[in-house]
Amino acid sequence: RQSLGLGLRGEGFEFPASQRVRRKTFRCDGHEERHDQKDEALRLFAAAVEGDCGALHIVEDFCVLEPADADGKPCQEGAWSEKVLVTNLANRIMPIIRYELTDSVRLLPGPCPCGSPFKRVEVRGRADDTLTLAGPAGIVRVPPIALIALLLDVPGVRQSQMVQESPTRVRVLIVPEPSTNWETLQGTLSMRLRRYFLESGAGEDLLLDMVRVESIERLPGGKIRQVWNRSRQ
Repeated sequence: RQSLGLGLRGEGFEFPASQRVRRKTFRCDGHEERHDQKDEALRLFAAAVEGDCGALHIVEDFCVLEPADADGKPCQEGAWSEKVLVTNLANRIMPIIRYELTDSVRLLPGPCPCGSPFKRVEVRGRADDTLTLAGPAGIVRVPPIALIALLLDVPGVRQSQMVQESPTRVRVLIVPEPSTNWETLQGTLSMRLRRYFLESGAGEDLLLDMVRVESIERLPGGKIRQVWNRSRQ
């Protein structure tokens, strides 16, 4: 069986579980291009590209990426943003100037060991999909990337969606693999999620509703919203 020399992927962050599937199936290394998923205009350029070092480098020849707080003020290096303002420097047909995204990112200080002159950026995920749970010390913010990665590492999960109904209640929809024992899977997921939430600072009174479903509703673009904070609406 032949293998691919290199795989180039775009959009979302690639989790370790996804990397294992790719390497096993296609037997190739992968490089990631990060660009926005909302607007087709932004698909014409990559805001950040993964280097051989594994870090995401901003393609500063093609765009300006500005991490900002909730008020639109610039964030310091190393601080997580509430949103990102993107300006395209190459698209002459449809200029994009300081387009606002809800991705939470942070600029990493200092030069990259790989020698690239471009700034490095770390992506945490969409801020509007971050869970905001009640805890003993106040509201705890749990980024979606960590939750998606946790579920991907559990065998027997075909599809999943995590919906926050309130600061103390999270509903977890699971489409299991056909041969999976639901009682065992439900117990494993409940234990792992509860432990993670408590370690993140959530309260002991957090309610986790594990729901087995046949399918999960997709967005108009065909994707599944894996983490959804309904309590913010």
